[in-house]
Amino acid sequence: MASGDAAIAPFFKLPGELRNRIYRLVLIDDDLIQVEKEGFEEPPVLLVCHDIRSEALPIYYCENHFCLCVKSFNPTVALCWTRKIRELKKHYNISLPITVDMDMYANWSNLILWLQRLHTGDIFAGLDYDTTDGVEDYTIVVMMRQVEDLRSLPWTHVGKAMGHFRKLLSEHHDGDWAMDEGQRTDGGV
Repeated sequence: MASGDAAIAPFFKLPGELRNRIYRLVLIDDDLIQVEKEGFEEPPVLLVCHDIRSEALPIYYCENHFCLCVKSFNPTVALCWTRKIRELKKHYNISLPITVDMDMYANWSNLILWLQRLHTGDIFAGLDYDTTDGVEDYTIVVMMRQVEDLRSLPWTHVGKAMGHFRKLLSEHHDGDWAMDEGQRTDGGV
């Protein structure tokens, strides 16, 4: 349906408040919406027409809670999510509830790539990394916060500083962090 057709569609004759209630019934999920490496599908109602998408998109993204599922610190899902949110923010004044679920499986090269992308702003800063699950988790949270705080410095300096954390992580996680991806024998990703 073209944008001008909205004036004659019966749905658009309903008051905006009623349309919003209908959108909420269709779009709001009580559970976390899992955002995987492969992405996620928007509900089909957002694809019906431009006018419905314009009205319903902010409801879908602002009133649901999304969870980025990150495996072995692979930054792909966070990069895709950040691009998606930046595109949405060009058109809507939105703030999104988001949680990051990291499996915390040791992968130094992915962690460094994640930190580098965080440093350059390719991944949103301020994601909820809070955790109290031990020395390893706490160390990684500190690394992420330090990278955010050191954005004014070149990555070469910041990356070198992050390298000092590898020994600490290795000592508290059976040496997994000391190995590179190809050296792992336990099927690590």
